[in-house]
Formats: sequence, structure tokens, C-alpha cells
Amino acid sequence: MSQKSDYKPRQYENQNMEYEIQNILNNIKRREIRTLEEIREQNKLVIDMAYEPFMEFEANVKNYNQIKDTDKLDMYEFVDYEFLQFGDYIRFFDKKFFFNMKLHPGGIVKATRDDKLLIYTFKNGYEWIQYDNYIFRKLNEEDMAKIKLIELIGEKL
Repeated sequence: MSQKSDYKPRQYENQNMEYEIQNILNNIKRREIRTLEEIREQNKLVIDMAYEPFMEFEANVKNYNQIKDTDKLDMYEFVDYEFLQFGDYIRFFDKKFFFNMKLHPGGIVKATRDDKLLIYTFKNGYEWIQYDNYIFRKLNEEDMAKIKLIELIGEKL
């Protein structure tokens, strides 16, 4: 009586892992090839651009400093609206009161239409926001895996 073994030679496992890594690298789009440090730098620049025209208002100076001094956007990346997908969690600057511009708590993308984006927020339910906003998408597990891979490969080069 012979039993079937699940044993796979290490060489097979290494080839399979190399294939998977190469597959991931081939599927990374050009815009995605950034390290976490590059994403954080871009976020800082975008925050500066968003607040710069409104810094004459004291409330905006306070709000700006609060965002810069905390990590509220640490695991988010600035994205153009055309890269958003259904189910993405986003945050953006609420410009309704430009003299007291705040970082919106965020919501889940539900739909896009012409020049607007429909999100679902836990506080207000469904909201339409304009595309003329600075939008930050929360990094998901797949994004983090790609970032770690890019950072690892970058260290080896």
C-alpha cells in the first residue's frame, strides 16, 4: 500500500515563488511603482498645494498644522479620480467652508458620474463630491505587498 505524498522539492517551490514574484512585478502599473516614502512625500506636497491659497485664514493654519503633525493620511495615497474604483476608501479636503477647510473623515466609493463621485460615509450616508478635490485613497493589502516588493527590489539594485 503506497501513500501519496504532498512533498514538493524545494527547487519547485523556489521556481514557483520566482514565477509569482515576476507575475506581480509584471502586473504593477507604472503609476504604482512608488515606495511608501515617495507616497508620503507626494502627500505632503498635495497638502501644501491644497491649503496654500487659503492660509490667510487662522482656522486653516490650525487645520493645516494638525494634518501635517499627525499621521491621518499616512496609509493613504493621493490619486486622480480616474484611478478610483468601486469599494475604495477615500479621504479628501472638505472645501465647503474654504475659510475652515478640514480633512473629511472619508467614505467608500460607490459610483462615479460626470464630474462627481458618490461615496458612502458612516456619519452622513451617501454624499456626492466634486472631482476638483484632492482625493486620497487608502492603501489596501495588495498595494502594501507591491510597495514592500518594490522597496525590497530597490534595496537589491
